[in-house]
This record gives sequence, C-alpha cells and structure tokens, in this order.
Amino acid sequence: MPDVIDVVGGGTGGEAEVRIQFRKVFPGIGGTVRIQQSVMSAWRKEFNQAFESGKKLFLKHLLLKKLDDYFTRTGRYFFPHITRPLGSSGSKDDWPEGYWYQWVFGQESFPWEYPKTDGGREVVTIDEWAKFTSAFAEAGVNLSADVCDANNGLISQNIIHELYKSFEVDLNFCWKRIDFGAGSMGIDYDRLCKFFETNAMTLGAVLGGERVTMMILAGGVSFRAVTGV
Repeated sequence: MPDVIDVVGGGTGGEAEVRIQFRKVFPGIGGTVRIQQSVMSAWRKEFNQAFESGKKLFLKHLLLKKLDDYFTRTGRYFFPHITRPLGSSGSKDDWPEGYWYQWVFGQESFPWEYPKTDGGREVVTIDEWAKFTSAFAEAGVNLSADVCDANNGLISQNIIHELYKSFEVDLNFCWKRIDFGAGSMGIDYDRLCKFFETNAMTLGAVLGGERVTMMILAGGVSFRAVTGV
C-alpha cells in the first residue's frame, strides 16, 4: 500500500481547494509523522501561497480543536464538532502551501427551512449548535458566520452533518464545522487572551499544561498572521 493515494477532488471555495487523500504520512512543523494505518484526509491547498500560510492555518485549526476538546470535556456540549488537524505543507518541502485535516463523511448542503402545507416555513435546527457557537464566542472565536451559501442563503455550507436525513427539521448532534480560513471565521485575539487568563487553571487541569502552552503559541502565530505584528 503506498503512503499516499489521491482519491478525488473535494471541492473549491473562495480561499482554497480541497483534495481527498488516503494517506499515512503527514509532514508538519516538527518533522514528518508516519502512522501505521492510512486515514482519509483532506488536503487544503491555499490560493494564497504566502510563505508559511499552510503552517499558520494548521496552527489556527489546532487551537480550535484544543478548545473543542476543552468544551466537550467540561460539559459545554457533548459531541466534538471540530475535525483533527493532521499536518501542514509548504515552505521547505515539495508541496504547495496547505494543510491536512481529518476528512468528514456526510452532507454539507442542506436546507435551513422547509415550506409547510399552510404556506408557512419550518426552520431546521441543529442540536448543540447554539451551545457550540456560544462556547467559542466566549473565547473570541466566531464560528457562526459563513454557514449559508452565498448564492442561496437558505442552503447550508461549512457544516457537515454525518447522519443527515432529508426533510428532517430537528437534526441531531452528529456534525462538524469546517473551513477556518480568514473569510469564513474570525478571532478576537484580545478576547481570546482574556479567556486564557480567566480559565488558566481549569484549562491546565483539563488539558494539561503542555497543551495549554501549545494553544497559546498557536494563537500567537495565528495573531501575527492576521496583524503582521
């Protein structure tokens, strides 16, 4: 079995294109990681090929995943809603700027509402969506944006529902939020720093000191990528 099997194109957005790959080798910041069993992954190739843009987006995704771990472990919500980042490309290797993350199987484009027989509309709800977005908002992260198709606001995007059923208006909690490019979500870094300060002891107890340090460093790289400071 080869280390990498390029499966199919996963789509193109405003900031990047995605390819689905079945692979067991993931380049990254500290070197290359080789795992025993290949996993289905998404490689996000950035249209902006600025130096280290792949690494910076990987670190941003890593920060969000660790926050997701923290929120699930402290009971803010039950089901993990952020995929796992797997590696980054560009800078010093032969791949263009981009990064890999865990591919999610499911339905992305689904209606936000359905017509009723009486002429009204029935709104689709997603279990844990409000808990998820409010938890991240406390950390200065806006993940409620860019979840409607630009050409049709009644159709979803950037939410992959893993157990979607057509015409169901109360969707369960088996979903993931994807796309963490600058055009899809934003971070208030002052508020993020305040969150780290306020929750320092709990973060350390739940995730461990080394992971919290990693989160702070990842947030710092992401901040400099946005501000140029």
